[in-house]
Amino acid sequence: MSDTPDKSVSEDLSQSDAKDLVDKHHWLRFFRNEFDKESDRAAVILTAAMLDETLKDLLEAHLVPCSSSDDPLFDGANAPIGTFSARIECSYRLGLISKNFAKCLHITRKIRNAFAHDVAGCKFTSHSVASRVRALRQATGAPESSGKEDLSDPRASFCYITGYFMWKIKQNMDKISQLSEDRSLCCNFKHEEQQKEA
Repeated sequence: MSDTPDKSVSEDLSQSDAKDLVDKHHWLRFFRNEFDKESDRAAVILTAAMLDETLKDLLEAHLVPCSSSDDPLFDGANAPIGTFSARIECSYRLGLISKNFAKCLHITRKIRNAFAHDVAGCKFTSHSVASRVRALRQATGAPESSGKEDLSDPRASFCYITGYFMWKIKQNMDKISQLSEDRSLCCNFKHEEQQKEA
């Protein structure tokens, strides 16, 4: 399968748009092909883990860099941004993702939790999972089909939508501006005096 978009599509696109489309097709194909080999449980848990790690990358790209190799915000048992849920909320509250994107990621997280904790064997065909995938489709406006792929199937729909999430975050990573300490509050009396004199 080629990594370039169809000529009929790419003729009307700028070079940048065409590259974005190629990247999007790459991620959607990657998710479809990679996770077709996995059980439902493995596909969901791996997808959620990848999204979790991508949100961590997004947050690290925005926050003031940590001076040590172990970042206390992300690493360790009591890390305040160490969970998927916390990373979703923090990304939203910092304005890195929209409220709707956060809602969709929380639905994805709930699907992950269902597969991780239901020892009896959760499946995409179960009512609660299929219902959450429908909620994802409604919230994202995902199409009923994509090319030859029927997205009415909950598993295919889940992989397509979460592949889109991954592409969307990675596509915008270089647009994130990193915070710096330049405008941070200071607690140094001498610094305060120097500012008054200036």
